[in-house]
Amino acid sequence: MGRGEEEEKKIVPRHQRVQRWLWMVVVVGWVGNYSTEIDSEKHKQTHEMNRLDTQNRNRQTKRHVQ
Repeated sequence: MGRGEEEEKKIVPRHQRVQRWLWMVVVVGWVGNYSTEIDSEKHKQTHEMNRLDTQNRNRQTKRHVQ
């Protein structure tokens, strides 16, 4: 087990390094995409809350006017 790990450390093919770099880029891109999805979801929720809030305010002002 230990010997195999040492051999791996000595021989690191270039394509393997490139693959790791690409994998990092993919993961970072996916995480970024995921976080923007969460942000847009939050934005939808706040927008909905603001809309309901405005409706409630309109109802209250109508009552006051009556």
